[in-house]
Amino acid sequence: MNLWEVPVERSGVKTSGPPRRITSWAGLSLLDLSLSQDGKRLIFVKAGFQRDLYVAELNSKGGLGPPRRFTLEGRNDLPSAWTPDGQRLFFYSDRTGNWDIFRQGLRERRAQDFVLVSGEQIEPRLSPDASWVLYWDYVEGGKEKSAPMRLMRIPISGGAPEMVLQAAREASVRCAPGHSPCILSEPDRANGELVFSSFDPQRGRIAELIRLAADPAGLPAWDLSPDGSTLAIVDLDEHKDQIRLVELESGSARAVSSGRSARLSGISWSADGRGWFVTSSSAREAAILHVSLTGVVSKLWTTSTSVGTPLASPDGRNLAFVVSAYNSNAWSIENF
Repeated sequence: MNLWEVPVERSGVKTSGPPRRITSWAGLSLLDLSLSQDGKRLIFVKAGFQRDLYVAELNSKGGLGPPRRFTLEGRNDLPSAWTPDGQRLFFYSDRTGNWDIFRQGLRERRAQDFVLVSGEQIEPRLSPDASWVLYWDYVEGGKEKSAPMRLMRIPISGGAPEMVLQAAREASVRCAPGHSPCILSEPDRANGELVFSSFDPQRGRIAELIRLAADPAGLPAWDLSPDGSTLAIVDLDEHKDQIRLVELESGSARAVSSGRSARLSGISWSADGRGWFVTSSSAREAAILHVSLTGVVSKLWTTSTSVGTPLASPDGRNLAFVVSAYNSNAWSIENF
């Protein structure tokens, strides 16, 4: 939401000119606007959920060390890929007013721009050989709101982006390190299904693999196993406390229960493929859990706010995730 102004005639009924945008913000609500008597100062409340990126170390006993805030900007930051050595994170952020892609080392305090162009760029992922960064590009609003998203590729060393394929809005991709092909999910809302297909980062789509019944009101979170053979999916249907496993080759499926009444909202395979890091939420708390292949559940961390988007590093040493908090502050703008 942003602030705009439009000139009006003295009667206050008709406009006398075109509207002018005053601010360039994203993901916020603006409340209780008040103008000073001389008309030079505008006071308002800026409120909204801010999603901050955190990182915590995973110890040898399977525990989680104290989380530290990784990005310090006052905007939304979401992780989606680690470099193969587990030392740098790719994430996307709306700190410039639209979604762009950044990368930052574990020992660095500032992020580097990676893809910073017009439109929206989200969810960077690495190709199986880590030579390409894949990301979604789309235009928000207006006539383009229902247009397909474009999956782009760009060399990890930098360069010109190229289109890989087009897909429906809210599509997502995963690639397993050293294992081809990559996997694409996209909603088929007309049939209430989530469709999984294979693709190659250089050649595009290969084949449709599996269709799963899914709630059309929202899309489940999913991840691809480190060997590229199995999907792990949460929040797929009415069984909100279960992890659904689907073998890509055979299509066979089974469920692993988290043993909790809370809703599972995010999932990441562990680096060794022996379990998952999942985020859950209930009326009492939000939590990060580790669930083993046999269903043994360990609670790693809890918070009173909201937590999601877990992402385990490929070296098994760190876990990135998002903590959301509601912020509400009074602001003043002058000379607008």
